[in-house]
Amino acid sequence: MTIRFALPLVAALCALGAGVVPAAAQPAPPPPPAAVAREGAGGPGLGMLGMGLAALSPEGRATVQQAIREARDPETRAAIQVARARILQLMAADRLDVGAFERALGEERSLALRQQERAHRTLLATLQKLSPADRKALADAGLRARERVEGARAMMIERRRLARPAPAPATPPTP
Repeated sequence: MTIRFALPLVAALCALGAGVVPAAAQPAPPPPPAAVAREGAGGPGLGMLGMGLAALSPEGRATVQQAIREARDPETRAAIQVARARILQLMAADRLDVGAFERALGEERSLALRQQERAHRTLLATLQKLSPADRKALADAGLRARERVEGARAMMIERRRLARPAPAPATPPTP
């Protein structure tokens, strides 16, 4: 499972579930069983999403993992990468072909939208199979993942700010 698919799935979970059940109103999920913690929370290759899957029931975890496997679309992902490479190629050309650039942007947008629509369909189908407790746990995991991403982004921005050289002191005008 790549983070590129996992984060949109978790973000979609946040968007769909966060407004319905505020995180503060939810009881904390029970700690994962020792066996689950030993095998890497949600299972191998699930990255940040795997941490959230540990809070699900074994049935819920299996349902989400199966949905993730079924939602993978390597052909569309490869096509998006090709479209993005084409955009960069057109951008770097000596003469900008506006028409070709707009077509390339449209192609990338169409492919990305297709990928997002597939993720949303998978999300809805998966949520319908989960128990209310598993949906709440998954929504909470999505909120935690979003907080981690936002925290990492804020830290990166602060590091960049601190890495910039200090402005030169202003020299007073000479009389």
